[in-house]
Amino acid sequence: MKALLVDLIGSIRGNRIFLLILLCTFASYGLLVILYANKKQKIALILEKGFIVFCLCCLAGLRVTPFLHWHPYYLIRPPLNSILANFQLVIYGFMIIVLFSRIKIFINQKLINVLRLSIVGNPFFWALLIMLILSISWSSSPLITLKAVIVLAFINILATYLVGQYEDQELFNIPMWSMAIIALMSHVVRRRTNITASNNYVGGLSGVLPSKNQLGTLMAVATVLWLLRSKNSSKQRWLSWVIAAISLILILQANSTGGLFLFITLFTLAVSTNFLKKLRFQYAVIVIICLLLITILSNIVIVANVERILGAAGKDLTLSSRTEIWSDILPAIQQRLWWGHGSYAFWQNWREAANPAAKWMTVNWMPPHAHNGFLDVTVDLGLIGLVIFLLSFLVTLIQAVWYLLKVRGYESVIPLLIIAYAFQVNLSESQFLKPYILWFWYVLVTVKLSVTFVASRK
Repeated sequence: MKALLVDLIGSIRGNRIFLLILLCTFASYGLLVILYANKKQKIALILEKGFIVFCLCCLAGLRVTPFLHWHPYYLIRPPLNSILANFQLVIYGFMIIVLFSRIKIFINQKLINVLRLSIVGNPFFWALLIMLILSISWSSSPLITLKAVIVLAFINILATYLVGQYEDQELFNIPMWSMAIIALMSHVVRRRTNITASNNYVGGLSGVLPSKNQLGTLMAVATVLWLLRSKNSSKQRWLSWVIAAISLILILQANSTGGLFLFITLFTLAVSTNFLKKLRFQYAVIVIICLLLITILSNIVIVANVERILGAAGKDLTLSSRTEIWSDILPAIQQRLWWGHGSYAFWQNWREAANPAAKWMTVNWMPPHAHNGFLDVTVDLGLIGLVIFLLSFLVTLIQAVWYLLKVRGYESVIPLLIIAYAFQVNLSESQFLKPYILWFWYVLVTVKLSVTFVASRK
């Protein structure tokens, strides 16, 4: 089937007349869509949601063609296929033209106010973007860093746009639908990863995502969010139950300990909502911080006893390898302690022997990142960047607790769940300040909370 598809594409590329007819056909239909969307706002709204779900599926890193080539990561590093990778710019440009009328209204009426509220509500978050921009000047790979900063800035812009255009429940529903689509696709594409002798060559289901752990953690969030929606929203309740059930099955099929642990954490937090809502604000903050500290301690205990725990479970000693990476990375951090190496200037696996990280690694394999989001923030932006990030994270956490206590409906707990998700995943993976769906979720929640918090004080 794959060979047949390759031959078909090759024959189309070789026939210039057919290619011209095909391009003219697409251009004609594209023009009709543009004209219709700019006249009918309801159509524009539907297309906008569809486009955003498409973008989030690309951010998730789907391993199926053509999504495989449309991850924004390939706008930063050399792509697998430059034509397909750069074609995503055409898609984004087409989206902007189609939604021009809605974007124009947002810019004229809402942009300045939303940005002002967000900056006032969480200045550290926006200071982080400024530091990323400044890091271009001291990066050893300024062009790579520049491209990374542009991609991350567009994620901020997209989140700001969505916060200005949608209210609470509708806002969070959009990324939830992208996770639902990924869940359904992963039931069709039964790809497995991490197949080794230590797990009897079973591995785990990764579906359309790069690894079983990524599928497990994403489905952990999806399960809890759709369960909340099924219990608190009468609209299409049966569909919410079905998506939650499918997502839960995928966690088990992924055979991901991290995904299962995350699901337990988020589910416990979700069912504790009524208890937290009864507490005074300061006590609720203390309880949440204690839960995060327990998560850190649990992670430390697991790492300290990794051989016994994973040996009994019959899994690879991946956490043990991570501790070796963490010890190797410390001298690199000390080399540029205050300002860091710059965004994407340190981990560059595509350069192989010229990879700046290669000279620091003593492990027998070349990791793509530090397997710890907080460490990688320090690698990229130094201690100053880490402090700014932690302050931003703390402000977002406090505002999430405030949002939980002040807002009614199931969406009140979603920001807190996303913060817990981002925190726990980045104890063993690196997705902070990276163009992934987790970072988009975090940025969306941060902008939403900062805007809502300041607006409520007026």
